Amino acid sequence: MVVSPPGQNDVQDALLALESAVTRARPRFAHLVIDLAGLPLRHPTTLSCAEALVTLAASGGIREDRLLAIERMLPGDRNLGVMLID
Repeated sequence: MVVSPPGQNDVQDALLALESAVTRARPRFAHLVIDLAGLPLRHPTTLSCAEALVTLAASGGIREDRLLAIERMLPGDRNLGVMLID
């Protein structure tokens, strides 16, 4: 199941939408893929919604230094790394 809460202009509204979507989906599915695009990665609400984190990046579409910066923002004990996609 992919959870992708509707876009919000306000960060707090986006975080509330994320929490609500995850709360509704969790009892029905064993595993969730949560789209965190556009959300603040260091915010406790964002980080608490997932047991493991994987960064998806377009191959050739992002520089290595940007990926490393994103990786440093994520908690090391739950960060599974980067998956490059075409």
